[in-house]
Amino acid sequence: MRYKVATVSTEPITKTEAKLHLRVTDTTEDTKIEELITAAREYAEAVTGKLLAPRVVTAVADEFPSLTDNMVLPVGPIVASASVTLTWKDYDGTITDISADVDVDEYSYNPELALKPGEEWPDDDLYPTNPITVSYTAGKAPSKKVKNAMLLLIGHWFDNREEVVVGNETYTVPFAAEALLQQERHTTT
Repeated sequence: MRYKVATVSTEPITKTEAKLHLRVTDTTEDTKIEELITAAREYAEAVTGKLLAPRVVTAVADEFPSLTDNMVLPVGPIVASASVTLTWKDYDGTITDISADVDVDEYSYNPELALKPGEEWPDDDLYPTNPITVSYTAGKAPSKKVKNAMLLLIGHWFDNREEVVVGNETYTVPFAAEALLQQERHTTT
């Protein structure tokens, strides 16, 4: 599935929290700190495979899965099963909402849509471009572990505006932050 994710309206780490961690009291670096907060969240999301701030995801597909397979959504975690909308467009352009025909499996690494008993994926001629659309709200506040990793990243990037070289080794991300994020990579919460 191809997908788009809406812009984050509220970052999971506030500027106040970041400034406290950095021990910065003035406002001269506020813009830089806000940029680092966003960069740390984006990095943590890429490593963990989870959205760490709630926002709307719109995914499209060209075909339904086989009758026995679930439809795997591209990112999670889903905020609420009720937020999922599944529609499809036939060759004539008629859009049909089939959200009531599926259950949401929020416990898979990536959330999945499963057909309810007695339901089938539509087999009519699908519209040629992006006929299947799934819209849902995904993203939950990060765990304390991930939040601490993000603060470590912010601190490292704030203090080291360039890559860090120790001997012959170049470091762009502190080991502690990477280790904390890797622990969250395959959990579903």
